[in-house]
Amino acid sequence: MSEFAVLVWNTLAQAWEVWSDGYDTYSAANRDAADLCHSGRHAIVRRSPVVFPAAAQVAA
Repeated sequence: MSEFAVLVWNTLAQAWEVWSDGYDTYSAANRDAADLCHSGRHAIVRRSPVVFPAAAQVAA
């Protein structure tokens, strides 16, 4: 069974950050992500564990 995480965009760091992790369903994670978007934040849902690319891969 998959778990899901909600990521938010950190404007100052110019990077995605895990806002909350461990959701049992996509629906629950998506509900929180939608609430964040409605409050003006950029949010996305991803499967856990979230893997961020290394800095060299981002720059290339």
